[in-house]
Amino acid sequence: MTTDRYRPQFHFTPLRNWMNDPNGLVYFDDEYHLFYQYNPYDTVWGHMHWGHAVSPDLVHWHHLPIALHEEMDTGITMFSGSAVVDWQNMSGFGNPGHPPIIAIYTGDHRPAPLEDIHIAYSTDHGKSFIKYADNPVIDVGNPKFGDPKVFWHKRTAKWIMVNILGHEQGCVVLYSSTDFRNWTYLSRFEAPDVAPAIWECPDLFPLAVDSDPGDVRWVLKINNTDPAGQQTWYFVGDFDGTTFASESTAEEAVGRDYGEIYAEMTYNGIPAADGRRILIGWVRQKPSEDRAWTGAQSIPRVLTLRTGDRGLVVCQTPVGEMERLRQEHHHWESVTLPEMSPESAPRLIGGEMEIKAEFEAGDARDIGLRLQMSAGGWARIGYSATDGRLFVDQENGKRVDAPYSLTGRVLKVHVFIDHNLIEVFAGDGETVITTSLAPDPLCETVEVYTEGGTAQLIALDAWRLASALESTQ
Repeated sequence: MTTDRYRPQFHFTPLRNWMNDPNGLVYFDDEYHLFYQYNPYDTVWGHMHWGHAVSPDLVHWHHLPIALHEEMDTGITMFSGSAVVDWQNMSGFGNPGHPPIIAIYTGDHRPAPLEDIHIAYSTDHGKSFIKYADNPVIDVGNPKFGDPKVFWHKRTAKWIMVNILGHEQGCVVLYSSTDFRNWTYLSRFEAPDVAPAIWECPDLFPLAVDSDPGDVRWVLKINNTDPAGQQTWYFVGDFDGTTFASESTAEEAVGRDYGEIYAEMTYNGIPAADGRRILIGWVRQKPSEDRAWTGAQSIPRVLTLRTGDRGLVVCQTPVGEMERLRQEHHHWESVTLPEMSPESAPRLIGGEMEIKAEFEAGDARDIGLRLQMSAGGWARIGYSATDGRLFVDQENGKRVDAPYSLTGRVLKVHVFIDHNLIEVFAGDGETVITTSLAPDPLCETVEVYTEGGTAQLIALDAWRLASALESTQ
């Protein structure tokens, strides 16, 4: 029997049934649109449609009717893609003063092994879409071709599309257009030495180095699937309007999220006055009889490009709008670990929380936060000085970790706990872990811990977070 007892309170989830990749992230008319891969019939993958939700602030989401429906008569399902606002009405789909939203998506043909590129347009702010009568707009006859990310390239005054191509070695191909109907092949990029196997869900965007507008690089983000599991990679380089050239090596392509996140996409249409590059990713879940839904979307994140010890690093930090959920606040500072009395130990009642903690590692082997779960299990969010890794581990043996180097023996973590979902941002966001707790997802208490030596808690701030759910959930 399903229940909402385990529903996350500030991560977006569908009201019911299966959700995976975020699609068509676009800002238009003071609303953030979130489209997503959706199966309206079951809590398992299949029958892909585009679900739809909007938000005024990236925190509170309003569910809308399905935007793009599977075509039962043709056998075409709606796989991943992107959306843009055609402000100049270059497509001709809009009306004076009313630019259309253009959705560019993968048409997956069943049972034939074929994928091609389709478009649809909306003239009512995304409430409904009309599929282009002459779809597909690109067909290369390949069974693995799509996940189109389209964006406006100002210098060449063209729409640029980056797609995946091929089941064999992963790669991306780039196209350009001025009307969305006709696309010109530009170039191809692949890097088998860095990210082998199939690539999926590409994105290409500019970021300023260390917030310097005079030093801008282009970042190509891809996901890949190989025997080691599903991963995210960022290549930093240059895009001249035709070709992407990477500066990254296998050692320098860092800054990715470690854990159960996939198919990340950044928003189109963020106003220049805002200037942020905002990303959302799918947090993978397995179906459970305890839930009416499967899948969640991550906390929206701001991407920056910073100079690190190993070169340029793509950093991720939660959007500032998350602070709107803050309620009861707790603060500790200058606490020696573990020589503290039980009365002074930083210990919090669990639930939906945001925690910012800073430690001086001292000679401790492990430091971090320990979560006690309602059924008696535990989980830890910590750092191991023995092997230099940030980690989230659990009593059941599940462990997610990532290489991480402390700066001046200081560990800074920014943690969000939302029922069974955990997001950990370390340092300035150069290392991120997104994972889930199982089998018992309800946190009763959180406390600071240290093992194998003495450490110092420099400061800890914690907030209980309000629910961001609609009353319909």
